[in-house]
Amino acid sequence: MIVIYQDYLHSTAAIYKTLCRKYGHHKISYIDAVGICNGELDQTEINILVVPGGASRYLHGKLDGIGNSLIKRYVANGGSYIGICSGAYYASKTTLWNYNNQILDFEGELSFYNGVAEGPIKNFIRDSIYTSSIIRVKDKSNNIFNCLYWGGPRFIPVGKTNINTHATFCDLSSNADAVISGNFEQGKYLLFSPHLEIDSEILQLMTMNIQDNDLEEFVSLNKNSNITTDFFYSVLDEFQQ
Repeated sequence: MIVIYQDYLHSTAAIYKTLCRKYGHHKISYIDAVGICNGELDQTEINILVVPGGASRYLHGKLDGIGNSLIKRYVANGGSYIGICSGAYYASKTTLWNYNNQILDFEGELSFYNGVAEGPIKNFIRDSIYTSSIIRVKDKSNNIFNCLYWGGPRFIPVGKTNINTHATFCDLSSNADAVISGNFEQGKYLLFSPHLEIDSEILQLMTMNIQDNDLEEFVSLNKNSNITTDFFYSVLDEFQQ
């Protein structure tokens, strides 16, 4: 069973739809802060905890302390953690948030990735951190994929960090890791900076031509976006081997 963390503030529809396509609806469920703090991750049928995009401060607000200690115990005992965008920041030892001349530097309680998650990446944002863009990443065989960027980090190792890099940003000359994985005691983690779970069909569903549209940038993105979830699925397969 794969469980998706739900904070009731941010949509989890995209990751739910994408995972259901691959594994079937019967293998995908949800968990919230109450469930985590009540020990529901200890259920033996839960193989993967997915923490999708949103804003990591809401994760800290609900899970710091008991929640994070139980997530760490779950992974240490053999569970798997997948973090996307804010879920990737959240799983890193250090978050360095540098935007609009404001720098926030803080330590995370999970610290699965013993390095720095730095963002947003200025090369990829337009008017503000709330605007998205289509960027390019390449895999270990130098195959290039278009994908949606929406404020995620780049992963900067500190000291000796044993990680597997699944993808790098094509348009960054240094510190270009975009998708990484590693082990944490008996378990493992997989962190995505870009939203590889979103394809052109989902992007179309996110596009609305309405007055006073807060997400109007999706209208322009969708016209020239050819993005699929093929690479996302291949990384999941590799991670689960």
